[in-house]
Amino acid sequence: MQLLRLGPMPASRRLEAWLQRCTGPHLLITEGEERSLDPLQCACQWSGGLARWPQIQLQANEACLPLPPVEPQPEADNAWSALWQQRDRRIAAWLEQRLPVRGGISEPALMFALSRLLPPGLPLMLAASSPVRDWQAFAVADRGLRPCFSFRGASGIDGTLSLGLGLAAVLGRSLLITGDLALLHDSNGWLQAGHASGSGPLLILLIDNAGGGIFQQLPVPAAPAEAFEQLFAMPQKTDPLALAAAHGIATRQIACLDDLASALEWGLSQSGPALLRVCTDRQGDAALRTELRREVLEITMAPALESS
Repeated sequence: MQLLRLGPMPASRRLEAWLQRCTGPHLLITEGEERSLDPLQCACQWSGGLARWPQIQLQANEACLPLPPVEPQPEADNAWSALWQQRDRRIAAWLEQRLPVRGGISEPALMFALSRLLPPGLPLMLAASSPVRDWQAFAVADRGLRPCFSFRGASGIDGTLSLGLGLAAVLGRSLLITGDLALLHDSNGWLQAGHASGSGPLLILLIDNAGGGIFQQLPVPAAPAEAFEQLFAMPQKTDPLALAAAHGIATRQIACLDDLASALEWGLSQSGPALLRVCTDRQGDAALRTELRREVLEITMAPALESS
C-alpha cells in the first residue's frame, strides 16, 4: 500500500499507531514548509506543494520509492464523491429522527439544534476537545453556511475566550461554543470582555458538563472513578455565571432545548459579550456518542452488506 499525506500530523494516537504499521512507500507533501512534519520518521517529505508534485520527477532514496505522476480520473472521483454524499444524506436524515429538538439537552442534540437555529453567515468559533468534534459530527443542517474557526493551543484549550473576543472584534457579531474547562482556563479573557471599548458582540455558549468530557471519549486507561475524576475530568467549583457577572457580562442559563431559540435571540441581540450556559450530563453524553457511532456504522455499512 502506498500512502500519501498532506500537511502536518493531527493529534491522534490511533492515527499515529496506524501510520507506524504501514510498511509501503509513504510520501508527505507540504506547501513550502521545510521543517520536518513527520515526528514518526516514517515518511519521505517533499515541500514543493501538491500542485507541482505530479510534474516533478521524484528522486529515489531509501525512504521513498519514485511515484508516477497522478493522472486525474474524473469518473472515478465523481463516483467516490457521489458515494460520500449519498451516505452523508442518509446519516443526516437518520439524525433528524434520532436526535430530539425538545426536552433535555445532550451535547449531540444541542449541536444538531444549533445547526438549524443559527443565522446564516454568523461566524462560529469552536473550542478544542468536544465542541469542534461534536459540531463536525452532528451539525448536519449547517454545511457551509458560515465561517468556522478552531485552534489547538499549547495546552489544547488555552486562549479560547480571548481568541473568540478577537474574532468578534474583527468580524462583528459572533458565537463561541466552549466547554467549562476551556472557558475557565482563559478566565483572564473576561478582563478584556468587561471593557466595552475593547470587546465585540460575542455570544459565549458554555456547555458545562462539570469537567473535561473529552477524556471519556478517548482510550484513557481504566482507572478508579475517583482518580479519573481528579486527574482527567477535573470538575471545578467555580460558578461561571458569577465569574462573568463580576466582569459586567450579561448571563443567562437554560435547561431544555425548547428555550434555545429564545436564548440565542437574547444573546445575539446584546451589544457586547454575553454568556449563555447549558448544563449537560458528561457520562450520559459519552454513552450516547458511543451508541450513535455504532448505529451510524450500521447505516453506512448497509449497502455493502446488501450487495454481498
